[in-house]
Amino acid sequence: MPLFRLLAFVCLVLVTGCGSLAAPAPDAGQAQGTERRFTTEGTPELTADVAAEVTGDATGESSPPTSAEQGDEPSPSRVSSDLSSLVTELPSAIGVPSPSSVPTPVGIRYEAIGLDGAEIVPVGVEANGEMEVPEASRVGWYRFGPSPGEPGSAVLAAHIAYDGERGAFRDLADATSGHRFSIDFDDGSTATYEVIERTQYDKNELPFDAVFAQGGPSVITLISCGGSFQPSLASYEDNIVAYAVAVG
Repeated sequence: MPLFRLLAFVCLVLVTGCGSLAAPAPDAGQAQGTERRFTTEGTPELTADVAAEVTGDATGESSPPTSAEQGDEPSPSRVSSDLSSLVTELPSAIGVPSPSSVPTPVGIRYEAIGLDGAEIVPVGVEANGEMEVPEASRVGWYRFGPSPGEPGSAVLAAHIAYDGERGAFRDLADATSGHRFSIDFDDGSTATYEVIERTQYDKNELPFDAVFAQGGPSVITLISCGGSFQPSLASYEDNIVAYAVAVG
């Protein structure tokens, strides 16, 4: 075959034969318009395609799940300072009271049950849903409820015994109608309260709506454990509850 015909044949094979070779697959990120570039500091810099996707100007086609969505180690976040304007503040949790400007209780004296004085500390809720109760020598005030003097039930709880120590409400079962005790507040004021009822409930029958009332008549509710001790549960079977109102 003459040389010029051989060269023409070789060129024809090279041109027509390319169709049988698989083209290299595009990068998954590029195929979906998610190409990333990184600055020397390692901060992600978004391309125009990615910015369009985040701001809602993309074509609308869904992109494949990221490695984080698949349960693998998350890839670098597609976040830049340019997107800060898209961040909105979440609403506050429903049902959690806003901070109050009223005085909060800081101390209690109830000599009729042997309590010469104990510090009151604000408490919340345990992971298991129960009210927190501080160590033996302190009394807990349920901070998500009313403060003493506000409408509703201001709950003060303490142990009868804790870690081998006598609890602040060890003798709350001895509370009697007519007993008086005093509460000190963080603004330096003091108020006197009188017990109007003392009762005992099975822990499964504690009237939560009354004990933790958020409105209605102003009352202080003192709570501790009582009844028989259950070693298997490391707990007492009952609650002792005393209700008191402000006097004088």
